[in-house]
Amino acid sequence: MTVAAAPPEGFRGVTRGRAFFVARAAEIETVREAGLDQPEGWDRWTGARGTGAGRGATATLDLPGGLRLRLKQLRRGGALAALWRERFSGSRRLLDNLRIPLEAAARGVATPLPVVLLVVQGPPGLFRGWLGTEEVEGVTDLASLFRAGQTTEPDELESAMNVVRQMHDVGLDHRDLNLGNLLLQRADNAAPRTWVCDLDGARLLDDPLGFEARQRALRRLERSYVKVCAPGAASDEIRDGLYRLYAEGDPRLAERLEQGRPAGRGRILLHRLGWRR
Repeated sequence: MTVAAAPPEGFRGVTRGRAFFVARAAEIETVREAGLDQPEGWDRWTGARGTGAGRGATATLDLPGGLRLRLKQLRRGGALAALWRERFSGSRRLLDNLRIPLEAAARGVATPLPVVLLVVQGPPGLFRGWLGTEEVEGVTDLASLFRAGQTTEPDELESAMNVVRQMHDVGLDHRDLNLGNLLLQRADNAAPRTWVCDLDGARLLDDPLGFEARQRALRRLERSYVKVCAPGAASDEIRDGLYRLYAEGDPRLAERLEQGRPAGRGRILLHRLGWRR
């Protein structure tokens, strides 16, 4: 099997037949003992203990020394999901699930760090992948909070939008930004912290994102908020706050985003025609 890139610094890779197994050097033996060097090992964990919907079940695995991993099989979304949900053309995108989070974290973005990745080829030209990342304790994704009818404190929504703004400023284009990928970490007597997860398919640019990419991301975020709320329960205060907090300190950006809000709301109304409750 030919892979598209060497393992990142601090990782070790092993090629065996049609499989490429790569893990953080400090954990490679323990994850191998857990069976994560072969698809059957991942299926055993995510199949028996997995939870979640969307792009598939995830599961947690406790390693010796206190490290907990979040395990998942990498799956497609969008129009191609029905045909090739678990198959990817080439290995580059799968391997980027190591490179991009590591580089994003180096640029200051709070995102769970990858620990182990398995890539398997077959049929020719198509690949499957499984990823294990560090579990962030005590977090709840914002989609779950709003779906349950809970509210966020002003500083919690501010924390979330600060992370979104920061990742755009350092050149990270998530491509699937929604409330389910923003993890809120609440702690007593401490400021809330937000983590951004699921960087599969993300792009990391040399320069900050342009205006159109920022606007597109915020529209996706607003749309995901409206979608998870009960019919008629979406708050204009929250929807306005997503844009206001994102553009904090930049009046020109705030003005441009506000000018595009009517068109964005129109697109959300069109999307709602296809939503199922």
